[in-house]
Amino acid sequence: MSKNETLQDDTSAFVAVMITFPKVTDPMDLIMGALTKAEIAEWKQKAEEANYDRKFATMASDIFFEGGALIPRDDITEEQFRGGVAYLKKWLSSFDPKHETKTLVAGFILSQIATGFKD
Repeated sequence: MSKNETLQDDTSAFVAVMITFPKVTDPMDLIMGALTKAEIAEWKQKAEEANYDRKFATMASDIFFEGGALIPRDDITEEQFRGGVAYLKKWLSSFDPKHETKTLVAGFILSQIATGFKD
């Protein structure tokens, strides 16, 4: 997926069941991640069960390696977007889990808060 491209998918299923992300209150969580094994298992299961476009997992990898600004979904509040971004940063900055799990969950988080990203 290239930058400045948005994903066109059916997000209607997510509107009624918008995920509430855990609050990230410790600034160190944005730097070092600090995910627990239980949290990793819980969010991996959520991501595996979700019917989201796996192109978001590619987008997560692109953002991790290249950076960029997220394009928020139109159907969420700024507070939901900011909470999702904070939780996404926690996942992307963590040492655990394995890369495959990290991109799976990060893609799921992105599917809930963004339509794409740009430079």
